[in-house]
Amino acid sequence: SIGSIAFRNCYGLTSIIIPSSVTNIGTSAFYNCTGLSTVTFPSSVTSIGESVFEGCSGLTSITIPNGVTYIRERAFYFCTSLTSLTIPKSVTEIGSAAFEGCNLKTIVVENGNSVYDSREDCNAIIKTNENELYYGFVNSTIPNSVVSIRASAFQNCSGLTSIIIPSSVTSIGERAFKDCRDLVSITIPNSVTRIGSSAFRNCRSLTSVTIGSKVNYIGTRAFQDCKELTDVYCYAENVPKTQEPTFRGTTIENVTLHVPAASLGTYQATEPWSSFKEIVALADQTPMLEQGKTWHYTYHHYEADAHGYDDEHTTWTVTYTLRGDTTIAGQQYMKMYRGYKDEHYFGAYREDEEGRVYMLRALPDAKEEL
Repeated sequence: SIGSIAFRNCYGLTSIIIPSSVTNIGTSAFYNCTGLSTVTFPSSVTSIGESVFEGCSGLTSITIPNGVTYIRERAFYFCTSLTSLTIPKSVTEIGSAAFEGCNLKTIVVENGNSVYDSREDCNAIIKTNENELYYGFVNSTIPNSVVSIRASAFQNCSGLTSIIIPSSVTSIGERAFKDCRDLVSITIPNSVTRIGSSAFRNCRSLTSVTIGSKVNYIGTRAFQDCKELTDVYCYAENVPKTQEPTFRGTTIENVTLHVPAASLGTYQATEPWSSFKEIVALADQTPMLEQGKTWHYTYHHYEADAHGYDDEHTTWTVTYTLRGDTTIAGQQYMKMYRGYKDEHYFGAYREDEEGRVYMLRALPDAKEEL
């Protein structure tokens, strides 16, 4: 084994080959070895201890061998130069903050892992049985099968400017997006009922927040120090319960709160909502896809969720059933169908090279035109 703090603060160490006799690497063994760029593991290693590579900001390449079962807390904390990683199928436990502060562009969980997966090429780590997003990164997408976002899942995710939370998610954990300083806007879908403490704390670029209609609880400091916030759109007719101080450090006296017209009086009489600069009624919004609008989407099996944005930064989600390919004006599209009350909507989408999705003709009785 390699003992705890064995190479701690060895700034001049640039690479290391660990011999095959080693099975365990102790706590903080290579802590703050800022010059370390490559590590070669033998297949004999079964555990990577707590804070082993914490602060190794020069580490660019590492291969975790199949046979490692435990990656402990803060094992790769703030390895800011690490851009890609594969989690082998042998890993059954990943500790908290193990990859926090890493600028991972690509992360893959090897097929056959019994605890974790990276389904649908999502560039994230998902706890399989719980359908919980465990770790997310700047290029992550959240699959429609995910029902919860774990505590600290995206904490300190540098470069994350936006993320689509699908309508399958019902809860957002504590510190889930804390210190995501590049995040500009967030839409919390109607499926979410609970926003954990410090979930968006210190998101200093956040200007717009949309809170879905079923949110009933917002934890302490959930939106603390969101200093650029200008608008909060809250669709909950029943005022969400908050645990103070929800907005500490956020100058809500300069922020406009948009709420359902029927609930204006209740929000005006309830702290901390009553402290906003002004409380106004939400504009009447009809979720309709229009030709020429830009939409983002996520899909799972035979359905697609389209997420549209209007000029007021309001976002809605509409689910369609996919019905095969079609060609429109020489472009390949996917036909879509949605039943809504007594009407049936038909449409089509295509994805451009930058991942944007264009929705066309999502109107009643448009089937013949497709």
